Amino acid sequence: ICQDAGVTPLIENVPPICRMRRGAFIFTPHGVEPGDLLALCNAVPGLRLTVDTSHAQLAVNALRGVPPPEGSPESVALAGSVYRQRGEAGGPLTLMEFVTPLLGVTASVHVSNAAGLLDEGLPYDQGDADLDEIVRYLAPYVRTFVTEPLDSDEDNAVEKRRMQGSLNRCLGKDPW
Repeated sequence: ICQDAGVTPLIENVPPICRMRRGAFIFTPHGVEPGDLLALCNAVPGLRLTVDTSHAQLAVNALRGVPPPEGSPESVALAGSVYRQRGEAGGPLTLMEFVTPLLGVTASVHVSNAAGLLDEGLPYDQGDADLDEIVRYLAPYVRTFVTEPLDSDEDNAVEKRRMQGSLNRCLGKDPW
C-alpha cells in the first residue's frame, strides 16, 4: 500500500528492553538485532529501515553483557542474560558492527545516544556511542537524519535543536 502511494515503507529497530517513556518494561526477541531486520527487508520487497542509534547502542550494550542498573526487576536481568548469550555467540559488539550489514536497506536514521542497558534518547554527546563516527559513516547511505533525544521541554525542543547543531557540525553543513 505504501509503495502504491509513492511512499517507502519503513520499520525501525527496537531496543532489547524498551521503556519508551513508560513505567513498564517491554521485551521482544524480534527487531533488535541486524539479522532480524535484514530478514524482514528481504521478505518484503521495497521495505527499508530507520536505524535508531540509541536503540542500536542499547542492543550492542546488551549483547556485550552490560549489567542492568541496581534495583532493576528480575525480568530485566533475565533479558540482559539472554542478550549477553547471543553476543557471546557472535552478535554485533560495536555500533559500527551493528549498522554495517544494514547499509543497503537503511533509508533514515533517528539520532540520539544511549548508555548502559536502559538509558535511551540521551543527548548527542552523552552516552556510550561516538555519534560523530557513526553519522559520518552512514551519511553517504541515508536520505534523512532525525534528531530524537528525550527532551525535557518538548514544546521548545531545546535538546533537539542542540543536537541538530551537532549533526550539522559533524557533517560540515551550515548551522541552519
